[in-house]
Amino acid sequence: MALRIRAQKRPKPFRLGAIIDEIEALARKTAHISALAHINVGTYSLDPTQNMLYASEATQSDIKLTDKEKEILLILSRAPGRTLERESLLREVWGYGENIETHTLETHIYRLRQKIEIDPAAPKILLTSENGYTLK
Repeated sequence: MALRIRAQKRPKPFRLGAIIDEIEALARKTAHISALAHINVGTYSLDPTQNMLYASEATQSDIKLTDKEKEILLILSRAPGRTLERESLLREVWGYGENIETHTLETHIYRLRQKIEIDPAAPKILLTSENGYTLK
C-alpha cells in the first residue's frame, strides 16, 4: 500500500497595511462596546450590547439597529451637540481614508432617521450640517 503524502500549505504572504487595518477596526469596535452604559438618543435608550433602541414612551416601539447604525450613534453620542465631520465618521465606522467618494454614510443616516425621527424630513434628533452630523 502506497502512502500518500499531502503537501503542506504555505501561509500566504500578508500586507502589513491589511494587518494594521484589522487591528484598528478591532480597537474601534472594542472601544465602542466598552461604553456599555445606556445612552439616550432622543426619547430612546441605546443598549450597545443588544443593538437596540428601547422606547421610553408608550407610543413608540423598540428599534433593532444594524451594527453600523449602532456605531454611528455611539460615535455621535461621545460628542453631544457637536458636529462630527463626515470624513471622521467614515474613518471611525468603516475605516475609510481621506477623500473617499461614497454615499454609504448618507444612506445609513437616512435609514436611521426613518427609524428614530417622528418626521424624518424634519429631523430633530440626528441633524445634518454642511460639515457633518450632530446628535441632539
